[in-house]
Amino acid sequence: PIGLKFKAQETSSLSLSVIKYIKATYKKEDTKDAQRYAQGKYADRETLHKELRKSAKLTIDKLENAVALAESYYAYLRTLQSRFRISSSRGAWGDSFNPFAKTVIRFVFSWTNSFIPTNRYVTYDIEHEKANVLFTVAALQSHIAIRFDRKDLTEVKKALHLFQGSAGILDFLSVQVSKKVLTPKSADLNGKVIGFLKELMISQAQALVFEACMLQKVDPKLLSSVALGVAKCYEKTLGMGEYGVPSQLFSRCNFPWKRYVRHNMKLWTATSYYHLSRDCLKEDEYGMELLALKLALNELKKAQAIEKDMRNQGFFGKYKHPALDALEGATKILEKALIKRQKVALKENEAIYHERLPKSVRKVEAKILAKPSAYAEPPSDENNPFNKLIPAKIQAEAAQYKQEAKQMLDKKKDDTKLQDEKIREELAEKGLPGSLEAREGKGISDNLWVRITKVQAKGGIEHVDELLKRVLAAQDKAWEIFNAARGALIQEQQDDEELRKKFGGRWTRLPSNGLVVNFNTQLELVEGYLKRAAAADEKLSLKRKHEDESMKLILLNRGELEGKLPKVSQESKIEESEEEKSLRADLSKLSKIIEARGKILELANQKLEEQEVEAILLTSEQKKISKAETKMTIMSEFDPYFDKLKKIDDLQNTLLAEIGTKNDAWKKSVKDDPQMKKRSEFFGKINSGLEAHESISSNLAQGLKFYGDCMNQYLNPIHQKVNDFVVARGHEKKMYMEQITRSLAQSGISESKSMESKGLYSMPTAAVTVEPQVVTVTNVQAVPDENGVAPMDVTPVVVAPSAPTEPAPPDQW
Repeated sequence: PIGLKFKAQETSSLSLSVIKYIKATYKKEDTKDAQRYAQGKYADRETLHKELRKSAKLTIDKLENAVALAESYYAYLRTLQSRFRISSSRGAWGDSFNPFAKTVIRFVFSWTNSFIPTNRYVTYDIEHEKANVLFTVAALQSHIAIRFDRKDLTEVKKALHLFQGSAGILDFLSVQVSKKVLTPKSADLNGKVIGFLKELMISQAQALVFEACMLQKVDPKLLSSVALGVAKCYEKTLGMGEYGVPSQLFSRCNFPWKRYVRHNMKLWTATSYYHLSRDCLKEDEYGMELLALKLALNELKKAQAIEKDMRNQGFFGKYKHPALDALEGATKILEKALIKRQKVALKENEAIYHERLPKSVRKVEAKILAKPSAYAEPPSDENNPFNKLIPAKIQAEAAQYKQEAKQMLDKKKDDTKLQDEKIREELAEKGLPGSLEAREGKGISDNLWVRITKVQAKGGIEHVDELLKRVLAAQDKAWEIFNAARGALIQEQQDDEELRKKFGGRWTRLPSNGLVVNFNTQLELVEGYLKRAAAADEKLSLKRKHEDESMKLILLNRGELEGKLPKVSQESKIEESEEEKSLRADLSKLSKIIEARGKILELANQKLEEQEVEAILLTSEQKKISKAETKMTIMSEFDPYFDKLKKIDDLQNTLLAEIGTKNDAWKKSVKDDPQMKKRSEFFGKINSGLEAHESISSNLAQGLKFYGDCMNQYLNPIHQKVNDFVVARGHEKKMYMEQITRSLAQSGISESKSMESKGLYSMPTAAVTVEPQVVTVTNVQAVPDENGVAPMDVTPVVVAPSAPTEPAPPDQW
């Protein structure tokens, strides 16, 4: 396999631009940490640049450190974007709409083209810089992958995941990041080029699937299918290179990208035929075996012709590359195996079997198991010192307003989902659209089949059951973390009470009951979320069981479904009436209304992301506008969307009433036919199964997000804080125990024996141990304070959680 070529970083004004902006905009005493932070991130970029220059010599550990460094730098770029206004051009600075800044920041970044290292370009767009960094992360992962031992199954799997991860990064780069680059991009960041490289990474991942199968000694039939899958992946890669990538980009490279891919395609096709021949031998199909071997050698000859062409161009000499050497070695090994087996097979067939070569080889189904892994974009650094440059009061108010707006939109979204489900249920009670589809008399309509295939493509019931399993597992994990946090608090309280009872007035530590109030408040809040979510899980589980038959029905292929469909009688095959046409038109309008409602909410959420609440608050503070009026201004920005939703709701209610009236009139005009009734019920069951698949999978996906948010934003932080609190209280407990021990030792050392013999007092049993060296201490005077405890040098630290603001509820579903 081959790793992606690295892009070399050149110069950058990253540190100077940020520091200059901060100094000019904020008070000097408030900017020291921010300047130090910016300088440190610039140093990280320079370190990454140095690592990339010596990448060929780096070990796996060094490359993994470089990945972490690049992703940290990427997160810093996102932090800058979220905090400051940044220019994307070399032109005038432009007007800033940022009320707490006088200018925008302008950067200068310089990189090289990964395909043509001598081609250097300059960019002023931070999105371009982000795209280059992501490309670098993908390249680093591919280079880690090619360093793993290909004879070790565990390391082959690691390499496979890395190639899939590299493809996922490139996919994210082309879909999310590259489109945001407003300035001209370098040729290697062209969408078609990124697509070509992504498919190349997938091809190499699929090849590793084959190698894993070889190491596990799977059946040759499966090996043939997987090898053909590799060839198909390379074929797709070649198509991207032939028709998408600018020809001049490849022509100026010192690596034969297209010929390398074409060679691999032929080589893996030959490999597929070779393992097919092994399977034919296993099945005693000797003529088919000879044909498969012949086809394999033909494909290998084509690969060798490409190899010869590359050699003539100097790619095995002047432009030597390890990937080409490996390709040449693999070709020779396969050729040797094919020729050896062909000689034996021909000899055996002539002597024993006398089978003729069939006209065509047995069809092999390509199995492509590799796919891009989803890439999680590194988040911006929430704890960066830039946050201190905005007044904390403004930040808190902005976060509160944003949370209230988000809750408002989330409630609208939940109401919309419930409304959509209610509409479908209402239509189902009226027999719609099943009764109309039954009248068509043609079997399964194309529109209905498109919906069915979408469900089947997602995995059908297996997909739903897998989602349900993951949701229930996430629920269990959430409760596990919750119970661990609550249990730790309860145990700490019990320990404190026991020690308080045992030592009485000597135990002067603050009671745990008063310190855990805030923790318990937060846990009670989260418990409410989890209980509501558990109820939703139960509801979805019951719906899944109830709709089992209808959900299984739509997993059949089109022929099987139409075979089960009750046939319509000749008498019922009449032309479509005007009432029926009108009813169909109204149902089509209703579908568009449901779709429009979702799009409006998407636009409203986009508006929420774009809102600059901090800027509005600062402007209001400068102009001395009241908080109530400011809040009204912020929330009023969503009024246009809500007005549209209200109009759509009114239109929908009117349309539903008309559909009900028209449906009743149409049913009366249609002749009663038992067979038609069965068809209507059958189509109703199909629609019910589709609705169940769509709604259950949608809600389960939202459920996974809920549990992820709940654990990441609530449970895990609370659990960590509880653990820190318990550990701190443990240290505090130890110090208090030592204090009590010293007090007892010093106040009673001279009289302990006589007092014990007289039974005047005794030391607590199994509670405090007086170490021998404590008795010899002479520099501590036993001067009891008013609580009867001697002073000591160590002052116990009381750890109490700070009073939190009430956390916002996670997305509910």
